[in-house]
Amino acid sequence: MAFVLFLCALHCVLSVALSFTTTTTPFVPSSWPIAVKGPYLNTWQPGSSLEGTLSQSALAFWPSLEEETDWTCIAVVDSTPYMIMGVDRPQNVTLANQTAVSFTATRMSFALAAGPVAVNATFLSPVTPNDLTRQSLPFSYFFLDILSQDEATHDIRIYTSIIPQWMFGNAENINATGSLIDSTDFVGLQMQMQSPQPFVEIANHAQDVIGIFAMKSSSNVRYQIGSDLTVRTFGINATGLQNTVELSIPTYFDAYAISLDLGSTKGTTEPIMWTLGMLRDPSMNVSTASGSNQLRSSYYWSNFSTISEIVAFVLDDFDAALASADAFDQMIMNVSLSHVDGYPGLLSLAARQLFGTLEITVSKSSDGNWNQTDIMIFSKDMGDVSSSGTSGGTNVVDVLYAGFPAILYLNPDLCQYLLRPILASQVNNGDVVGQAYAPQNLGSQFPSTSANTSQHNLGIEESGNMLIMVLAHFQRTGNLSIIRSYYPLLKSWADYLVDQTLNAGTTSLSDGITSFNQTNLVLKGIIGISAMSSISSANTVKDDQMAYQTIAQQYMQIWLDGAVSQDHSHLLSSFADQNSSGLVYNMYADKLLGLGLVPSNVSVVLPPGSPCMMDCSRSLGCNPNYTLLCSVQASGFLSSYLIFPKATF
Repeated sequence: MAFVLFLCALHCVLSVALSFTTTTTPFVPSSWPIAVKGPYLNTWQPGSSLEGTLSQSALAFWPSLEEETDWTCIAVVDSTPYMIMGVDRPQNVTLANQTAVSFTATRMSFALAAGPVAVNATFLSPVTPNDLTRQSLPFSYFFLDILSQDEATHDIRIYTSIIPQWMFGNAENINATGSLIDSTDFVGLQMQMQSPQPFVEIANHAQDVIGIFAMKSSSNVRYQIGSDLTVRTFGINATGLQNTVELSIPTYFDAYAISLDLGSTKGTTEPIMWTLGMLRDPSMNVSTASGSNQLRSSYYWSNFSTISEIVAFVLDDFDAALASADAFDQMIMNVSLSHVDGYPGLLSLAARQLFGTLEITVSKSSDGNWNQTDIMIFSKDMGDVSSSGTSGGTNVVDVLYAGFPAILYLNPDLCQYLLRPILASQVNNGDVVGQAYAPQNLGSQFPSTSANTSQHNLGIEESGNMLIMVLAHFQRTGNLSIIRSYYPLLKSWADYLVDQTLNAGTTSLSDGITSFNQTNLVLKGIIGISAMSSISSANTVKDDQMAYQTIAQQYMQIWLDGAVSQDHSHLLSSFADQNSSGLVYNMYADKLLGLGLVPSNVSVVLPPGSPCMMDCSRSLGCNPNYTLLCSVQASGFLSSYLIFPKATF
């Protein structure tokens, strides 16, 4: 049941697709996830019509799809070059024919015909929520499987290259330097900016990234860094790449290329694999409640000393990554509601989006050693998911809330790592600081955070969200650490809800709806108060437990009197306004926590005109994030009705 909220991470990446001749499984989204393994390795491909053809469309960086991250792959078969992936195809290169596309929760696969051979191109972005080292590594794999279609042998060479725009996007005035990583085990090409700027973003690209493109060494593997036209020409003709690094050409026109000569063959017996990564250190600049700053590193650095060690591990880990990806994909396909048409596909599309926003970090102790007990996770709001103007924000509370049940389902221990930075930002030397309500985020300048104490109009929403998430984490783990450490702070937010919930007025919800005295918002506040009762019980503060539960029950009766239409046909969106209606999705939290506040005879009732609620457009006053919450409370036809339109185009 909890996993249904996984879809809230999906947001509106889905759209109506144009005509598409390639066979697609399970459906055609507006964008395909290609390499999605962190805030700065987050590349997608347009998925509709001609743009969905791997050999005819440019990959792009999310959320700025104008920021191209070109990646070229050409298969030379019997001296004839075929474009597998990329744009700006030379005239002497033939387009490979794309025949099928499929995706799972961890990979994208494109089936193509390159003359007499079949090529299956796969992009793997592992999702490993129970392994912090692997999950924090910002690397994706690209691999090919090749098979002769006429059972004859063919001379086959594979050329593939990336460009520096993977680091900095379309900014032509940024200079970068390329180099070869010193290793006999692999060919590793490294690119980094000549003048890196820590914790600075331009068009969502971090200005301190080190890019890595690598492949295991063999006698048939060659490389070259240089002008893209020159490098590509060498790569696809009989000369081959030159094993050189050219530094005298403009950065914007560089190509970082690695090729493999398969010789005369009927196909591959194991995948041909490359890896692409984007490294940074330190990764987060955290402003604390005391005003000091803490530099934090991505978790993987606590297990490695050099870039060479990291690249070697990633390449050697490919088989294990494939096995874990298979297991994760199968788990997604078997979740509850998997019988609902389109639902597993939606979960599969959302998985990388959710985990691709996360920066898992550790700190160093005063002696300079890694402190692996001090884990914090920072999530970047990529593309204003919250609908409240927080694009680029860090640990945006309502965005975390939308994806929180997915984290609870996959690894509830991660929840405290996401909540701790928010809680810590509001307490200084044991004293609660900031507003009477929970903050909206940790600032809007990822990868730098602030101890945000500014005013906002989401006090009921965010305070309720935080109390619900804290209790949900405790219920799944039995871990009392954040409750005991931050009980006075949690109590202050609950007291705010007691004072303000029944007087919501024009206080906002994050869904963008601004009507007066919203029943949905008031319900969130009541559930937050009840959650505080359970938190108090867990912390053995009996007086608080009884007081908050009594108030929650009293408020719930008031809510029932004003939230149900006079004819009992539907729930009202504004108190006592018989002309209002809406899907009161916040009932979900009552079910998630098992509070039993909402009577069993009060459930999601589709209001008049509800088909419009299925539309992704915010201008219609709805959002698929919140519509899908209601599917948890529904069953049978209604559950399918709420989910199915998201996966049919």
